[in-house]
Amino acid sequence: MLLSAREAVSKYNMLAKGDKVIVGVSGGADSVCLLLVLHSMAKELELELTAVHVNHGLRGKDADDDEEFTLSLCRKLGVGCRSFHYDVAAIAKERHLTTEEAGRLCRREAFESVAKELSANKIATAHHLNDNCETVLFNLIRGSGITGLVGIRPVRGMYIRPLIETSREEIEEYLKARGVTWCTDKTNNQTVYSRNKIRLELLPYIKQNMNPSVEDALGRLSAICADDLDFIEGAARSYLADCTVSKSSQCFLLNKEGFNALHVTVRRTIIRIILDELAIPLKDVHLVHIDNCLKMLAQSESGAFTNVGRCRVSLEHDNIRFSQGDDAVGDYEYTLPIGGSIFIPQINATVSAERVEQMGEPSANRIYISGDDVTGDITVRNRRSGDRFSPLGMAGSKKLKEYFIDRKIPLSARNIVPIFVNNNRVIWVGGHVMSEQFKICHGTQRIIMLEIVSQQ
Repeated sequence: MLLSAREAVSKYNMLAKGDKVIVGVSGGADSVCLLLVLHSMAKELELELTAVHVNHGLRGKDADDDEEFTLSLCRKLGVGCRSFHYDVAAIAKERHLTTEEAGRLCRREAFESVAKELSANKIATAHHLNDNCETVLFNLIRGSGITGLVGIRPVRGMYIRPLIETSREEIEEYLKARGVTWCTDKTNNQTVYSRNKIRLELLPYIKQNMNPSVEDALGRLSAICADDLDFIEGAARSYLADCTVSKSSQCFLLNKEGFNALHVTVRRTIIRIILDELAIPLKDVHLVHIDNCLKMLAQSESGAFTNVGRCRVSLEHDNIRFSQGDDAVGDYEYTLPIGGSIFIPQINATVSAERVEQMGEPSANRIYISGDDVTGDITVRNRRSGDRFSPLGMAGSKKLKEYFIDRKIPLSARNIVPIFVNNNRVIWVGGHVMSEQFKICHGTQRIIMLEIVSQQ
């Protein structure tokens, strides 16, 4: 058993010399074994171990006994231990979760809070081979794709699972051989939960009637799927880079034609990558949700949208927009004095108005206008209903809305564009076009340079 754990640690590069490791210890056989394994490696690797125990408040005296057992074990080993108490039932009710889901959230919160406090760089949990097999079967029954068949990753971020290739039988034999006791959670033997049914009924049936080595077979399947998924995700990230128009922490803008031309597997994977990068939970995002999104993106016109989890996916002319929550920019308006500059947080840019002796080279973010036609300060704001102006070179006027439509500027981007105004007349649609009314002519006496400097 100890050998299989050490091999997993080495194979997946779980630990390095001097790591600070938070160890999740419930008092059950799996976590007791995990703590002993890491304790046996601590001197060799100069590990700094801290155990964290979570009392879920679900099993009364039994839970309290588990807590005391864990604290006692840690004292014997000379390992520091932090204990947390949660009312998991109340949290589950409040957040509309199952008690299993609420328990996971509480444990994660406890582990990560101690890791942050102690500047720990690893969190070790006691997931083992049987847990992974149960997860793979559970996902298979739900109709999961390759992502679900990967099961429990040996390493995910700062989380490590040293026992992931060790069976429950090996764990218990290891503890018995050393005369080490552990706590037993009676709820593990209740078939109320789907995972318990898989562990207590389905897996034993398969072992007895189909494949006595089913755990090893499912472990191989999990490893193969993990390798395949790594390859697919690597290729998908390359394709994603090719079709990305722009991105931020809250939004991805992709070229619609380029995205829709990709293989369906790549498109599905790209959506999952984007959701992950936008910090949108993938737990409740299933294949049907992603495929419904792909159908909309392939068959609908500009203006159509759908939701994938908490992500809004919309079509905007030639682009596809993935946005996190409400990232729209509200109305803003600032006064820009001639000879001054101001920072506009809504667009993360500084705008300035300077008098200059002569006209320089204009660009998308720098123009030169006739100061003779400007009185007082300039107002910088975003669009307003009814805005009209005369684009440079045009004799008449047109609505700003029509200009945006003609230029295929996405709806989501229109509120960001700074509009420079003087006495209710549009001078410049920032970054796009200035007004014919403010162009410099042969007799112009004063010249003003307007500029937008992004802070990104």
